[in-house]
Amino acid sequence: MSFSLYSLLILACLLVHSSYAYLSEPHPPFVITSPTQDTTIKRGETVKVSWQLTPGVQYPIYGYAAASTTQTIVGLLPPDAKRDERYVYKVDGNIKLSDQNYAWTVDEQIPIGTYRIGIGFYYHQDSAVIHIV
Repeated sequence: MSFSLYSLLILACLLVHSSYAYLSEPHPPFVITSPTQDTTIKRGETVKVSWQLTPGVQYPIYGYAAASTTQTIVGLLPPDAKRDERYVYKVDGNIKLSDQNYAWTVDEQIPIGTYRIGIGFYYHQDSAVIHIV
């Protein structure tokens, strides 16, 4: 009995280690290419958000998008956000990471300020700094 319990414990440790290693890769799975640094966007305008997968990355991208559908979230982050920080404003919860672009009409309710656009649900990649006026 103790041998099988010990085996299960080792297997669980290996799975956790493998998952952690996957999420701690040295390169992000994708990079947001637009909008570019210091883009100024007026409320009510539509901005194109684009991203590019890192060469060699394959789905599923755990922590960023749903495994079976590639659905994920886009939101606004503070300029100094970490990759697992919560969004200050959720823009859309139903985009497909596989589309590699998204047209966003900036809501009139979004406070004027400096942000980064983030894509992902647990972890996210973020854009260059943008300014909403």
